[in-house]
Parts: sequence; structure tokens; C-alpha cells
Amino acid sequence: TGNKQVGGNLQQYNNDIVVLIESLKEQKVQIDREIVQHQEDKQKYEKDISILKQRLIEVDNALQTKIQARAEYEKTIRDTEMAYSSIIESSKKLVNIIRERTGQMTYK
Repeated sequence: TGNKQVGGNLQQYNNDIVVLIESLKEQKVQIDREIVQHQEDKQKYEKDISILKQRLIEVDNALQTKIQARAEYEKTIRDTEMAYSSIIESSKKLVNIIRERTGQMTYK
């Protein structure tokens, strides 16, 4: 009975080892699937990041162009307002000169 018990124990150990190996293989297959999924996700995210970086560059370029255009508008408005103010002041002086001269004229 001693040999039968040893043989039975060995058989049980063998069965346990086979079951454990199969379990490990199943876990490895699951890990393989997860690795593939993570690799696919990583590639997708890297592509998304690349697209977003390109869009950021485009938006930044457009923003810089708009900021320059705004500065040009502000300068043009400022220069135009100064010129207009000067014209108004000159017109006011001209009107005063004309009034002064016409007041001095005597109609004969």
C-alpha cells in the first residue's frame, strides 16, 4: 500500500501541475490580449496627440496672425483719429480766421 500511496500522490501532483500549467497558460493568453489592447490604445493616443499637436500649431499660427492684424488695426485707428483731430482743429482755425476777416470787411 506504500507504493500505491506514493504512486497516487505522484499522480495527484502530476494532475495538479498540469492544471496549474493550464491555468498559467490561460492567464498568459489573457495578458497577451491585454498587451495587444494596450499597444493599440497607445498607438491611437499617439496618433491623437500628433493630430492635436498639429492643430495646436495651426491655431497658434492663426492666433499670432490675428494678434498682428489687431495691432495694425489699432495703429491705423490711432493714426486716423489723430489725423482727423488735426483736420478738425485746422478747420476750426480756418472758420475763426474767415469770421475774423469777414468781420473786418466793410461792404462798400
